[in-house]
Amino acid sequence: MGYRQQSMAKNISEITILIKTIKRPELCQRLVSSIKTFYPEVKILVLDDEDDMGVSAGRNELVRMCETKYCMLLDDDCIFTTYTNIEKVLEMMGDYDMVGLEVLEKGRELNYKGRYEVDGSVVKMVGGEPLEFIPNVFIAKTESLRKYPWDEEYKIGEHFAYFFSNRGKLKIGYTKEASVIHDHKDNPEYRTYRIRATDFVKKFMADNGITRRIDLSGCALC
Repeated sequence: MGYRQQSMAKNISEITILIKTIKRPELCQRLVSSIKTFYPEVKILVLDDEDDMGVSAGRNELVRMCETKYCMLLDDDCIFTTYTNIEKVLEMMGDYDMVGLEVLEKGRELNYKGRYEVDGSVVKMVGGEPLEFIPNVFIAKTESLRKYPWDEEYKIGEHFAYFFSNRGKLKIGYTKEASVIHDHKDNPEYRTYRIRATDFVKKFMADNGITRRIDLSGCALC
């Protein structure tokens, strides 16, 4: 084995891929199969949330179970490709707590990264750095996620709650040199579970005195 191959193998041994799934076994199987196609030796932990513990609690449990220095979190409707360059992201980690990967939907980048501007009770998402939020596809230091866990009160729709609560605490990076495909599939069972997300987002906003949330395009969200 050459030096580069040894280095790549060492990097992969330092990371575990964490997948929280519910109501979509075929998508989880598709994701795991795609991971094994490109990284047959990588560790994978899957939590099937049959008891509806919630995304936040599920991710915290996966992080607690993780025994490697780094972990990668992504949803079950993602797919690895030849461009999912884990090694490149690991090389970037340095002082970062987490580094986001490019997420492609129908061939286009999901442009969902930036920072928050707070004006009284209004929170506006804007582009630029320092990054305070990225999509839910990232590699992180396991110790950072243990230090800053998800608030389990917000079972789903947790993205805004997590990143807004931890703004200024996490050093976040992003790269377009590594990507995954996001290919969302729905079914009635999953839709019943997921439709509650808006209620949890509204609860977080009310709990934190936020009356309006403005997205990157300037549109008002719940």
